Amino acid sequence: MANYPVRGRSSPAVGSFPFGTLMALSLSVGALAALGWQAWQFIAPLLAPPAVPQFPRAVRVEPLPRPTSLPFSPSARPTQRESPPAVGSLDSTAFPPGSRGRVIEPLGLAIRSKPSVEGAYQGGIGAGEIVTVLEYSADGRWQRIRRQNGQEGWVRAGNLAQE
Repeated sequence: MANYPVRGRSSPAVGSFPFGTLMALSLSVGALAALGWQAWQFIAPLLAPPAVPQFPRAVRVEPLPRPTSLPFSPSARPTQRESPPAVGSLDSTAFPPGSRGRVIEPLGLAIRSKPSVEGAYQGGIGAGEIVTVLEYSADGRWQRIRRQNGQEGWVRAGNLAQE
C-alpha cells in the first residue's frame, strides 16, 4: 500500500502548528482578563474607606455647671432608711394625718391614683418638695399626700422626712 496524503488534512508527519487552538486559547485568556478587570472596577470602590465628612463649622458643647447647693439640706436626709411598717399596722406616730414632710428619695416619688403600683400614674414629686400627709393605706405601706399645688395622690411610705 502506498502512503498517500489525505487532502484537506495535515498529516502528522508534516509537523505544522495548530493555529486554531492557539487562537481559541488567546481569546479565552483575553476574555477572562477583561472580565476580571471589570469585576475589579466594581469591587475596588467598595473596599476603599469612606471619605471623612467635612462639616461647615464645628460646634463644641461645654459641660453643664455642677450645682452649688442641693434643694434640701444634707442634715434633713436620714442616714439609714427605715423599713415600711408591717402589713396591717399603721405608723401614724411618725406622720399623723395633717403633718408635713419633705421628700427624701433622691429620684423623687411617683404619685398614684390608688395605694398600689397598679394605680394610675398621676405625676411625680421632686426631691426636697414639701407635702402634707392626709392618711395611710390599710397596710401602712402607702401615704395619701397633698402637694402645695393642691394635687392629691398616693406615694410609698418611708420616703418622707419630718418637716
